[in-house]
Amino acid sequence: MHLTWDPLRGCFILTGLLSLWMEVTSGFVIQQIPESPAVGQSVTLKVTGVTGTVFGVSWYKGSGTDSRNQILFYNPSTNIQLPGPQYFFRASPLPDGSLQISDLVTSDRGNYTVQIQANTQLQYTVSLPVYESVTKPVVTASTSQPQENGTVTLTCGTANAERILWGRGSATLPPGARLSPNNRTVTFSKISRSDAGGYQCQAENPISKSLSDTYTLIVSYGPDDLTLTGSVLVAAGSPVSLQCGAGSVPPATYKWRHNGTALNTQQSELRIPGAEPQDGGNYTCEVYNSVTQRSAAISLYVTVNETAAGHKNDSLTPGAIAGIVAALLVVALAVSLIYLLVLKKKHKKRSDHISPKQPEPKSVCARAGHTDTGGAEMGEAEIQYSSVVFNARKGHPVQPPPQNQPDTVYAEVKAVAPPPRNSNPQRPQR
Repeated sequence: MHLTWDPLRGCFILTGLLSLWMEVTSGFVIQQIPESPAVGQSVTLKVTGVTGTVFGVSWYKGSGTDSRNQILFYNPSTNIQLPGPQYFFRASPLPDGSLQISDLVTSDRGNYTVQIQANTQLQYTVSLPVYESVTKPVVTASTSQPQENGTVTLTCGTANAERILWGRGSATLPPGARLSPNNRTVTFSKISRSDAGGYQCQAENPISKSLSDTYTLIVSYGPDDLTLTGSVLVAAGSPVSLQCGAGSVPPATYKWRHNGTALNTQQSELRIPGAEPQDGGNYTCEVYNSVTQRSAAISLYVTVNETAAGHKNDSLTPGAIAGIVAALLVVALAVSLIYLLVLKKKHKKRSDHISPKQPEPKSVCARAGHTDTGGAEMGEAEIQYSSVVFNARKGHPVQPPPQNQPDTVYAEVKAVAPPPRNSNPQRPQR
């Protein structure tokens, strides 16, 4: 391709290069005072590095000098000010050609261009930021009940922030956490129970910063690592305590079974105040997590004996005590009856020894003075003895022999009951 030289175009190029060289060498710039203006404040776009007399200053909203974007024209030497299409009353020129904007609003953000006519024509564009205070950030999770090995994303919600920082308490983020390019989110592709904890984010910009409240990340897992402890051999009447445990978030619920039969308890500990032999058997603890919807079980066999570990059980049940008392009462009653019978027998023997009963005689009976009229009323009369001498001839009495006669015959005469008081006693017939 053949290139030709255009003198007019070359002149404009040389003029532009010269202007740029003059701006650099003269130090012409626009400074923002303050550097980080906020809403409601005032800012000055200060012109510096201009030498010579300033004949005119034009300010534009944007990065060019299009007349449709002109804010105002100002001649410092004559103090003449002319508004442009983009003029607003909060904008005002200063004697050195600077522009002051008061009561900043967010719509004031953007590029501003100044064109100065002095010994040379100068032009400069500046970007004006207008900051707002950051809002208090809030941390949210992609799921309210994250489970172990699942995916979870934490988001820092805030406004007007130029930078966001994350932390977990006083420590840094876990190794498995992945930040987004703008740090707005933290993602756990496979969260673990060790990732649980308190998370915070801090939002910042040049004029403010704010820290979020702590978000507690709870990672649900389990139940696992089940344990069941307690005495496996106890004596009857002794207490039984079984403790069931499991790793679970949230805390698991518990159910107990004895030989397959459900028990009315939902605590992690099972207590029996006084165990009986029928309380022995297989005890099962069932654990359930309502979030993970997982369950697990563990069992333990308990033996209840009268003796435990080879030692006699000295404790007695109330039934055994009552039986012993009843047996002692029966023995005491039997001993009392035997004692009374022996005592009565001894009394009877003593009575017989004092008044022995004589056998009934077969000899002649003699009256003792009374006739038997029913001995049941008077009782048996006392026995009396008498001597009677008989002669060989019948019917003739003989004289009693001398007292020293050896042939005296004695006979036992039994008295009978006496007759009535008004009857005369009869003498025995000879």
